[in-house]
Amino acid sequence: MPMTGNLNMNGESVIGVHSISNTNTGLAIESELSMNNHKITDLLDPTADQDAATKKYVDNHSLLGNDGLIDTDLNMNEHSIINAHKISTDGPAPLYIGATIEAIGTNAPRLTGATDGTAAFVKADTQSEYVAVSVGAPTASNHAVTKEYSDGKTNALQASALLKSGGTMVGKLKLTAEPTDDNDAVDIGYLKTNNYVALPAWTAEDAGKVLTVGADGALTWATPPLQLNIIMGNTR
Repeated sequence: MPMTGNLNMNGESVIGVHSISNTNTGLAIESELSMNNHKITDLLDPTADQDAATKKYVDNHSLLGNDGLIDTDLNMNEHSIINAHKISTDGPAPLYIGATIEAIGTNAPRLTGATDGTAAFVKADTQSEYVAVSVGAPTASNHAVTKEYSDGKTNALQASALLKSGGTMVGKLKLTAEPTDDNDAVDIGYLKTNNYVALPAWTAEDAGKVLTVGADGALTWATPPLQLNIIMGNTR
């Protein structure tokens, strides 16, 4: 039965009503609605921006748990995290990322950017006190190396190097450049090209002998003639 006027309940409740509608599509509320501490139940999941949402819908689309903390993985789906004040990890070995200097006494490393465009690991409570970075044994040419690896290469080089002062060379010395200055070392090829003749070996038995050129053109140690002996003070 359609109503043609207002229904005055005189302060009393309307109960047992199956539905209330003033349009063909539902109830249009034209003022604030107080649920008086009661729930709205059996609500459908929202589809439009202004639809009311259910608890299940909010929980499924939120990263926060009941404690207000993120309790699931954060998948950025190939998007960036920008304008973060700082990023830190918790636990027995925390790590800080960002330019924020932590409280004095914070015993942790911090990865920070430098004004020259490089990156640096520093103590979390400082800006320029650097800390060591631990790396594994290098396997590729562009890997960072450990102190052990570097020391091993350096020690091997020192063991095979000839010191500026003292030391003994073992093996051959290979020269790859032609001599240009008077005090440059020369190789056997240079000597042969310029007709240099090597000196014959000298022993104690050659004492008093002179270097002479034999009939074959070779150098040899020979006893000097008597006249030369007298000049040299040898009266044998």
